[in-house]
Amino acid sequence: CAPIGFSPDLLMPAGAQVSSSAIGSPGAMLDMLAFAARHRILPDIEAFPMSRIADAFERLASGAARYRIVLQSDFASMPA
Repeated sequence: CAPIGFSPDLLMPAGAQVSSSAIGSPGAMLDMLAFAARHRILPDIEAFPMSRIADAFERLASGAARYRIVLQSDFASMPA
């Protein structure tokens, strides 16, 4: 694929953007998510409450995280 030359200044006034995805088009992603839901395919994640964000970052930085770390809101249970 050959590089395309243009000035980003041409995009800004119109509010335009250039984007891409290595995993497919938005329609292909919706089809994939529908397939996963239909077949009850779930992601492999490690969930951490936001109150333990430091632990999550430490696990990520150490390389011990498997797949994805997901932060879950626990603000309602946190003291004010």
